[in-house]
Amino acid sequence: MSGLKKLKQIYFDIIKEHKFSFVTVLLAFVIATVLYGYGHSNYDSYSIFLSTFLIFSAFGIVLCETIHKFKKAYDPEYGNKKKKYIILYTTILVVSIGISLANTLCNNIIENEVIREISEDYCLFYIISAVLLSIYFFYKKSGEKFETYIAKAFCSMVKAQVVYMILAIGFLILIGIVDSLLFDSYEIYLIERVELMLVGLVEFPCLLAGFSKTSEELDKFCKALFSYVFMALLGIAYVIIYAYIIKIVVTWTFPSNEVFSILTGLFVCSVSAWFLALGSNKESMEKTVNIMHYAFIPFIVLQIMCLSMRVSEYGFTASRYFGMALIVFEIIYIIFHAISSIKKWDKNYYILYMGMIAAFIVFIMPFVNVNSVVFMSQKARIEQYFKLGDAAELEDIEEAKSAFRMLERNGGLAAKRYIEKNLTDEQVEELSGEERSVPTDDFSVSAFSNYTSYDVSSYKTLYFVDEDLGDRYYTDLDLSKVPIYAYDFGNDADEEIIGYADLSDIVNEISKLQQNADKNNSMEYQNQLGNVIDAYVPLSDGGVLKITNLVVRGDHLAENPIESISIEGYVFK
Repeated sequence: MSGLKKLKQIYFDIIKEHKFSFVTVLLAFVIATVLYGYGHSNYDSYSIFLSTFLIFSAFGIVLCETIHKFKKAYDPEYGNKKKKYIILYTTILVVSIGISLANTLCNNIIENEVIREISEDYCLFYIISAVLLSIYFFYKKSGEKFETYIAKAFCSMVKAQVVYMILAIGFLILIGIVDSLLFDSYEIYLIERVELMLVGLVEFPCLLAGFSKTSEELDKFCKALFSYVFMALLGIAYVIIYAYIIKIVVTWTFPSNEVFSILTGLFVCSVSAWFLALGSNKESMEKTVNIMHYAFIPFIVLQIMCLSMRVSEYGFTASRYFGMALIVFEIIYIIFHAISSIKKWDKNYYILYMGMIAAFIVFIMPFVNVNSVVFMSQKARIEQYFKLGDAAELEDIEEAKSAFRMLERNGGLAAKRYIEKNLTDEQVEELSGEERSVPTDDFSVSAFSNYTSYDVSSYKTLYFVDEDLGDRYYTDLDLSKVPIYAYDFGNDADEEIIGYADLSDIVNEISKLQQNADKNNSMEYQNQLGNVIDAYVPLSDGGVLKITNLVVRGDHLAENPIESISIEGYVFK
């Protein structure tokens, strides 16, 4: 069978197997395509409402289709159990349509943020569960080991996505040609409409094909890629992290803030690489994968250190809660893998169940879901602040305000009730004030030289100066030793220091003038500023600096009032 005929056959097989979900998704994108570009009109609102509802409902429909295909292929008694499975499919569809409708209404019609947030949590749990269960039944229908199915599904998905990307890019190029030669399609949103239709017509079937069409054996290239290339890259990453751990121990410092996100990404990549390596069916990989599972344990300890520091200082936020949930998931997964290895279980597909249980705990389960934990953590910080009373310091005030904002955003219904019933109007007003309560007196002043010509008869060399200090080069500004750079037009990296200048008197005088001078008389004020910078400033390495424009920025009430300066002028040597 030729490549084109094979693609055509796979495409129509997928549509035949998933006709109901395909029609649902296609209808959603047809609506979105036709009504795209109406701005904030009612048509646009209807389009978003209908499209979102249909797409969310499609997750439940796909699940029903995968169960049906699996049971039809492997259960000889399936035909005699139609009533039982009709009830099951009806239940799934009613739940999926109900959750989809509720979430769509909350996001597009109901303006209550708390109700919207709750509906989003239930919808996320529904989507995660439907996807994981669909993958489970795709895997069971394949008849393969779970690891082998994952490896084959990965290859199939990559091929399917390549087909979609070729079509998507191809149509972009064709529309570009139409724009250049025939007419401007911008006003009719041709690119957006064509790409939306491609998602419904091509991308959705490609996604289903990636999970469903896994009958082809892995070729040598894929096996080598999964067994050696991916695992080698993973091994190098592990070595780097271990080197970083040694650095922490030797220097006795805390991990940086970036470590947690790096290790989170590494865990996701590790689990994927482990399944792909095991799916290549090379016996030598089992030992390597087992070792890597245990090698990841110190990384979990590092994640706990990173997260505990932030939680102890600022309490739980949604992101920190998800970080904690991930750590718990990692620990359970490592323990489960260790038990499976010892008892020779072939139960790696349990990770799908773990994912569903984790989603239920995180989004739905009372008292331990994300909103409940964030609420309890931030509520304690607010109550601690009010308990301190007049003894509260500035830091306590800022922490309480931050906690209040977190409750408003991520505390859910319990936080809303707590704010309404437990806090007075005065307390709410106090906590909802501006984050920065430190008084400030920011300023920015420009001084221009009063001279337009200079006597350079006693100098041999002229340098241009144009620099911004305090922002570009360093944070702490030492005005008694300001580096002066020879301006290299077009290449800041090659600028060289030609000396150091003591600008403390000049900058401080300008700051005082800005604070005290009569700015109503603008001409006199500018002359005063110009007189300050008209003096020639000697450089440490010889020569003088002549400033033509000096900009001073800062805060009069700060401990170090001068934050940055900008200098334009010349150096004569």
